[in-house]
Amino acid sequence: MAKQWQCAVIGTSTVGHTHVKVLSQLENAKLVAVCDLNPEKAKAALERHGVTGVPIYKDQLEMHAKHQLDCVNIATPSGVHMQSALIAFEHNCNVVVEKPLEIRIDRIDRMIDSAKKHNVRLAYISQNRWQEANRALKQAADENRFGRVAYAACYTPWYRPDEYYAMGGWRGTWAFDGGGAIMNQSVHAIDLLQWIAGPVKRRRQRRGPAGVQVPRRKAGRQGIDRPRECQRRRPDPRRGCRRRHRLGSARPQYLGYSGCLG
Repeated sequence: MAKQWQCAVIGTSTVGHTHVKVLSQLENAKLVAVCDLNPEKAKAALERHGVTGVPIYKDQLEMHAKHQLDCVNIATPSGVHMQSALIAFEHNCNVVVEKPLEIRIDRIDRMIDSAKKHNVRLAYISQNRWQEANRALKQAADENRFGRVAYAACYTPWYRPDEYYAMGGWRGTWAFDGGGAIMNQSVHAIDLLQWIAGPVKRRRQRRGPAGVQVPRRKAGRQGIDRPRECQRRRPDPRRGCRRRHRLGSARPQYLGYSGCLG
């Protein structure tokens, strides 16, 4: 009989309730606990998906003390991912983290090192890698069907209203969101760019004209950035570009890739 993984969700707002839904439906997983600083939100997430009999905790340490967990899914604000992950690792628990892993490289390194130290797994959500078109493009690139890479680019022309950034009080802030559009929305496309075209070797950045008037958000929030373009030189040589902005219509993300053979 296949192992049934004992799982918990930390953070049940926004995308966290989706983790509650999925874990309660998987045959080889059992949702045994949820943890949230706001128990009412956790209760609402459980009720939304018809999940009963699952205890709610405000304290992660108390949750680990009462349950022998195999895996914890972390869906808290980006800037506090490391804290919950390190606690889980100390309890020999595997961790799945919502994107991005964290907002600073030194924190991500600590998470990776701790997972290795305790011989457990650390994974993060990159759901776009499972889309059929992206998997086909990745396979073609791995098989060198494009030849030497000449160009790779990603664009995220998304728009989010002020209400989006006001919800929860952490989006668009340096402390918890890492700045805003790049770390939050554009990270999906950037992940695909590096997954398919390879790691970055050198970065060059160009910003819009300094004279452009850019509106600012309320105090304590990241201002709406000017359109920014960044070209990335890659080995072999590989060139990549990614663009993101907060102004514009809500169009789909775009990933471009070409080589000497097409």
